[in-house]
Amino acid sequence: MYQAEVHRTVSEVRLLERLSFDLTITDEAYQSEHSTDGEIRVFNRADDQVIRDREYPPAHPLGVLTGGVSGESESAYPGTTLYVGVAREPPLEQDEDAFQDDYVMKAIDVDGIPEDGVVGVDLDWDAAEARESMADDTARVATERYDISGLPNDQLPIIVRAELYRDAKRILRVLRNEEDGQRDDLRGRQQYEGQAALVLDIEHRTESGADSAPLRVEGLQVGLSRTFPQIQFDPEHGSSYDPQSRQVKWGSRTVQPGDTARYAIIGPISELLEVDRLDARLQATLGGRTLSGVTVAELFDESGESTQQWQESTPTVSEKTTITAEVEIDPSALRGESKEVSSSRITMQTTPVALFNELVKVCDRNGINITERSPPGDGTPVEGREGVYDVSGEDAGELDVRREYGDEGVVYAGMEITGRYTAMSEEAQVSTFDETEDRLVRRTKGGLDDAGRATLDIDARSADAELNSRFLSTIEEAFGGEM
Repeated sequence: MYQAEVHRTVSEVRLLERLSFDLTITDEAYQSEHSTDGEIRVFNRADDQVIRDREYPPAHPLGVLTGGVSGESESAYPGTTLYVGVAREPPLEQDEDAFQDDYVMKAIDVDGIPEDGVVGVDLDWDAAEARESMADDTARVATERYDISGLPNDQLPIIVRAELYRDAKRILRVLRNEEDGQRDDLRGRQQYEGQAALVLDIEHRTESGADSAPLRVEGLQVGLSRTFPQIQFDPEHGSSYDPQSRQVKWGSRTVQPGDTARYAIIGPISELLEVDRLDARLQATLGGRTLSGVTVAELFDESGESTQQWQESTPTVSEKTTITAEVEIDPSALRGESKEVSSSRITMQTTPVALFNELVKVCDRNGINITERSPPGDGTPVEGREGVYDVSGEDAGELDVRREYGDEGVVYAGMEITGRYTAMSEEAQVSTFDETEDRLVRRTKGGLDDAGRATLDIDARSADAELNSRFLSTIEEAFGGEM
């Protein structure tokens, strides 16, 4: 009975895609670039029958009848071509003007895979190769490569961020990964007084509308332009530092979708700010998925028989994405010095809490990353105005955010929410965001006593005033224009 050779020799088919990611943060530029490609790897092991067939070539059973199938002569070794059936599952992409859960399917350009989705892989041997494979007990790997283009930034599985902190309170919260607004640990932050922390975040972005596999960070290596005696690293566990080469290495860790792997270099402010260059190299893997949406649907031999019908063991099929990130950082670019600063003020007839909550939603919808948040407090009673509370000073709501604009740069912004409200307005949660116009008119006839009033002050800073203007316009338009 005819049996293709690949039934016995193919042990594994692996779909591998590679992402190379480069990020440069200097005073001159903020530049992010990436490239992607992929390949189908077929692992093929010779056996005694392979060697016998090369020494005493059999006739191809189909070739005898037809005079050759697909260009094969009638003396060809039977079944040495594996056909890989490939399917496409295009990733989801969110339109810039859409709401948070509004996605569309968009295919990424893949060059190198036939339109019919069938890739033929030649797995023929010569006798010498087969003997060597058996002697070494190794598999020969055949590859079919393809190129991936048009992968948008918002489909990258990781986001790399760098921040420089010089405030002991913030350093403590960042390293502990504490929620904003938690009780301040005065004793804990004393150890960071006079210190600075250069923090590198590797965020495993959650896929749009689909579950994602955990990200396996195989290792992170960071090289510094200079070192100093008081240098520290976080997390300390799993790190090793060589003062001679000025390199610190962290071992492997797993990052779940939506979580962040955080690494920090800590030292006296004056010492850390003297570091004028940092080079980091990250290696990671993402199992069970590809970036382009390419998947292995089925494997076939030359007769069209799928692996479901093979009598021999079925080859293992796996999909994996490997990620290599190269990051170059000039810490002086993170100091916040010599930046263009632009400001805006928006006043709404609503409560400070309602304005804060809506601002968080606006940031989420527009790809604005919130780095620090502190909701408005209860406020203090206003003298001479019974039932009216003033929210300002320590009670003010605060958001620290950043918005990346690709190669154009990054805008950092601080937002403060102040205002006044009454117990009635706070309980009713009346706002311009979720009430009908008629109801708003009735509610606001009494002015402050019924609705409250809140003010949002924004200070945006970047290397370019035009970027600041674009950022401020996004916020202003979300609230109906500058007020």
